[in-house]
Amino acid sequence: MVTKAQKFRLGIFIFTTSMLLIIFLVLVAGKKIMEKRDTYFIRYENKSVTGLQIGGPVKYHGINIGRVDEIKIEKNNVENIVVAIGVNGGTPIKTDVEATLVPIGITGLLQIELIGGSNEADFSTPHSFIKAGNSTFELITGKAEIIATKLEMLLNNFVNITDNENQQKIKN
Repeated sequence: MVTKAQKFRLGIFIFTTSMLLIIFLVLVAGKKIMEKRDTYFIRYENKSVTGLQIGGPVKYHGINIGRVDEIKIEKNNVENIVVAIGVNGGTPIKTDVEATLVPIGITGLLQIELIGGSNEADFSTPHSFIKAGNSTFELITGKAEIIATKLEMLLNNFVNITDNENQQKIKN
């Protein structure tokens, strides 16, 4: 049989642990909930954002300043992807900043890296669009295409030099 003293001690234990849990949640989650964030948008025109996820990091010159809040297809033009990012309130973002997609390791996931920005440019206002820049992968792909074209030209010249007619001329 349970006595009144045992019930009282159990009640105090449950009340104390509940209060500690509530205080812990307020301290941990409350800080994130009360955090001031500015929202900006990025429009990627005719580009794939495969690997970019909601909650993914947003960095500015390598410093983590926010996260991806929303990814959606633009209603008026289905070739465009609009990404909403939330950055720490008061982060100085200039009008000449570009947003590039950067891979995170070898996982295939992407993050947004804000690059550029000059002291002479004006500050962007929250809820404005940030210009989409070229991603590292696009730059590498473009350079690889140029290298492949030049290599093809080099091989064609090599084939021309080593054809039968030129071999006979060299022997003579």
